[in-house]
Amino acid sequence: MEWTFAPTLTVPQDDRWGRSYEGFSEDPAEVAALSAAVVEGVQGKVGTREFLDERHVMTSAKHYLADGGTDGGRDQGDALTSEEALRDVHGAGYYPAINAGASRS
Repeated sequence: MEWTFAPTLTVPQDDRWGRSYEGFSEDPAEVAALSAAVVEGVQGKVGTREFLDERHVMTSAKHYLADGGTDGGRDQGDALTSEEALRDVHGAGYYPAINAGASRS
């Protein structure tokens, strides 16, 4: 299976985090707006003949939920956040990406 480790759906909250460049935006609405489009662009649209054809590859919605919200911007640190922020900020890109057919890894 041809597979890419993308899109990264992190919502960076602290520019000191060493992987902030991997996120689309600090704004969860922007991340949500882009995530499904990236998945469909890379894989093709689920239910169509182009889905995972010879011009498309499987995606992976990544990394870990709230990886861009770690305390003090530390890589691989703890995300000290509310359940609401976990869902609404850090999860914003995952819902549309998964609905668009992204793999969950």
